[in-house]
Amino acid sequence: NLSNQKRLAEAGVLLDRAAALAPNAADPATPARVLHYRGLHALNAGDPATAIGLLQQAEARYDALIPASSASRDADSMNLVSDPVVQSAVLGLAEAKRNRAVALVRSGQAAQAAELVEESRQVLRRAGLEPNMMVGRAMRTEAGADIRLGRTEAAAQLLERAAGRFGVAAPGERPEAVTLFLAGQQRIRAGRRTEALAAFRAGAAILRARQIGLPVPLIVAYLDALDQEANAIPGLAPALRAEMFGAAQLAQRSSTARYVQQASARLGASEGNPAVQGAVRGLQDADRELRELFSERDASGAQNAALDERIAAAQQRRAQAEGEVAAAAPGYRQLLLASVDADSVARALGRGEALLTMLLGPQQGFVMVVRDGRVDARRIPMGEDAVAALVTRLRRSSELGAGGVPRFDTGAAHELHRLLVAPLAATLDGAENLVVAPDGPLLALPFGMLLAQPASPDALGGADWLIRRHAIVHVPSPQTLVTLRAAGTGSTAPMPYIGFGDFVPPSAAQFARSFPADRCGRDARLATGLGRLPGTRAEVLASRQLLGAAADRAILGGDFTIPALRRQTLNQYRIVHLATHALLPGELSCLTEPSIVASPPGGAPSADPSFLKASEVLDLKMDADLVILSACNTGGPGGEGGGEALSGLARAFFYAGARGLMVTHWAVDDAAAALTVADTLRRQQGGATSAAALRGAQLLILDEAGRNLPAIFAHPYYWAPFVLIGDGRRGGPPGPNAAASPPSRL
Repeated sequence: NLSNQKRLAEAGVLLDRAAALAPNAADPATPARVLHYRGLHALNAGDPATAIGLLQQAEARYDALIPASSASRDADSMNLVSDPVVQSAVLGLAEAKRNRAVALVRSGQAAQAAELVEESRQVLRRAGLEPNMMVGRAMRTEAGADIRLGRTEAAAQLLERAAGRFGVAAPGERPEAVTLFLAGQQRIRAGRRTEALAAFRAGAAILRARQIGLPVPLIVAYLDALDQEANAIPGLAPALRAEMFGAAQLAQRSSTARYVQQASARLGASEGNPAVQGAVRGLQDADRELRELFSERDASGAQNAALDERIAAAQQRRAQAEGEVAAAAPGYRQLLLASVDADSVARALGRGEALLTMLLGPQQGFVMVVRDGRVDARRIPMGEDAVAALVTRLRRSSELGAGGVPRFDTGAAHELHRLLVAPLAATLDGAENLVVAPDGPLLALPFGMLLAQPASPDALGGADWLIRRHAIVHVPSPQTLVTLRAAGTGSTAPMPYIGFGDFVPPSAAQFARSFPADRCGRDARLATGLGRLPGTRAEVLASRQLLGAAADRAILGGDFTIPALRRQTLNQYRIVHLATHALLPGELSCLTEPSIVASPPGGAPSADPSFLKASEVLDLKMDADLVILSACNTGGPGGEGGGEALSGLARAFFYAGARGLMVTHWAVDDAAAALTVADTLRRQQGGATSAAALRGAQLLILDEAGRNLPAIFAHPYYWAPFVLIGDGRRGGPPGPNAAASPPSRL
């Protein structure tokens, strides 16, 4: 599992330990299984050559456990295969051969891969074990070899047959949907759009019913087919564009899916709310029962009406359990990878609002906008890696470096606007509020810093920033916006503010115990470098005073611990301010979840009690218009996954009862941060929405740069890091508000 999450160093250490222990294991198949896992780990690490060698060794170990008589299908061999050790070895051998075929495909040896897939199936046939699930996987692997060899039609036919196998083994579940999408992908490549759309739509129906997603490249192929159909049949274009919008939300990136799993597991184990705990555990039990029934039917092979009835009843119980979870925890939808249609988004948007979303595939992507009940969509002629390179350029020119504030990359800021916003400029024109649901690397970017027109790095104050045209709200997904807006507007909490800041970092020894040197030594060194944030003390004190909160509502220094945070009745405060580091997995590779850092409690042996993980945020109870996280960094070393991690953290706060988050994308200047937070809160107190208030504060800094502020404050390093995620409205629907008026002067 660690290897699948790309936590390769940790996985390698644990696999080495397993290899040392395997010879003494009670299960004789353990040595073969460890070799098998190490081969899969090498595949995950992008080393198919090493994987091939390890998988061959695993095959030899599995084969040694299979008596020679199992090569025939007589009665004796059937009795042998009923032995659990032999059956495990047979299935392991077949799967290891199939995995080696995958490695051969990735190393450019697709022809040999097809032969190996057939060997895998022969192993199962000889043993009388040919479950539909394994046959479907074998067919899918063989289709992968055909794709590499350019045999598109053969691949499509194999995939359609595989989908049929999965449909028998586990109807309406993820394997069937994946395979239908793979078949559709091959059909659209061959120019057979009608057949492609039929496969995509059948797969999409499964995904929506199960509230699950698929990897981005498969969904982009569906969007490609819809876009081609819309261009070929203009009369159907409005409906097809709306279908594109809904289809784009079926995409799932790995770290987002992992966060949802962590959150669901946490709710099932939570002791804070017995009703939620019971409902989530009921759903987990229903899922487990259904998986076991599918495995039973797959192993039986023959038609079994009684078993089919049990499966149908179990599916009904799972649907009922999902409803019970939704009733016990209305915010649970924030944790699901659910999609919403364009009509639902249009109803959630207020007057003068538009929603912009996008999906980036390997070679191309699509950008879509919903406004006034209509959907418009355009193709992006650039893949995810190229867009990520532009984001990296922009981030590097926005963050403080060894040489101070860098020269801003206006070219990258304008190019991203040209790709993502300009194609839909006519639809967006005049929108007062712009809700952005970014994708992939764009999650780590404040959209307000995009440039609508070319600009000089020497004249940034008067540049045509996107923030000058719209107040901007970011959301993890369109569904997030719909769910937040459906919950109503405005906190009913009686007290205005509580703030936490100026934490005392754990010691080097405490960090070393939390991040063991053999697996996470680099993380321990990076974490030890987390400095105290003295500027946050002034930031919290100024905010408390501005909002008229009591003096003891600023919890600072060594008093700011996670136990102290949990002791507060947070649902009594309209604004919760956490002026501290929010660490993201992109920054520390051994950190599995986004985490907020506080001072260690007295006598803590490690740094663990200083971390509030995203899944633990679910246990908090809030009724906040705004949660402020003023020391977040979505860049991390290399910018890997920080935006997605922040999205997961935001979902946790929304579940806990926050309506909006005001967060930073990089380490901020103390003076600019204090000014941004104070002016945003002042405007919000005056009745502005959170988005309008933040925009007003940012325009104030831009317009005062070179007047009452240093001219350098026009650089995005100072004014752009803060963004609003979520909703955060304080009253009626969006309309004329404080952001529309000229910003006040210092």
